[in-house]
Amino acid sequence: MSDILSVHKVESGYGEVGVLHGMDLQCRTSKVTALVGSNGAGKSTLMRTIAGLLPNTKGSIHFDGEVIDKLPSHARVEKGLIMVPEGRLVFSDLTVADNLRTGSVNVRAREHWQSTITEVYDLFPRLYERQRQLAGSLSGGEQQMLALGRGLMGLPKMLLLDEPTLGLAPAIAKQIFKVMPALVERGISIFLAEQDLYRTLEIADYAFVVENGKIIMHDTGKVLKNDPKITNAYLGDSKS
Repeated sequence: MSDILSVHKVESGYGEVGVLHGMDLQCRTSKVTALVGSNGAGKSTLMRTIAGLLPNTKGSIHFDGEVIDKLPSHARVEKGLIMVPEGRLVFSDLTVADNLRTGSVNVRAREHWQSTITEVYDLFPRLYERQRQLAGSLSGGEQQMLALGRGLMGLPKMLLLDEPTLGLAPAIAKQIFKVMPALVERGISIFLAEQDLYRTLEIADYAFVVENGKIIMHDTGKVLKNDPKITNAYLGDSKS
């Protein structure tokens, strides 16, 4: 099976502050790939670099067989690489339906928005119920569903999910984790950074462990979930 995303010796950061130091990883097509690590290890920086929100100063990024290093973020979206950032970031003064429509503005997705929004409502019935409601009046969990739904409106080949269940009630977080394998069944590849590491490794086909901006270990989600070093360093009590 081919790799849809390949990151090779990538360095990136914020101004003169380097965060990623020769990052190497690959994500397989139509699989869940997880990025595991403590806060400040470089997970969000890598997501933002892949999405084109931060430049990589060294190394290369390949997506779907193309080098995308120099492409602006909107061009990466048009190729099917879509990020759902941490913090939800919905348009609070727009309705749920209008928020979803904003996700379908790229050339690939524009003409399919009506069928896509139906699929999003099937995945998240709560959004259908709230479609005429202002996004700012939604609960945190509903806003996360909306942010994910808006990403799906862009017809992604790959979703970059940065902490999608952060701060959510357990029942809502469980629903978000349940949706991810369903998206993979539809052919969408997922690259996931998450604080709920136990559940992340449960659904991950493969996972990479990042520390101080470098990959220090990688294996299947199942193997890492049962590795005492990973359990002691990162999982803690997250099984409960």
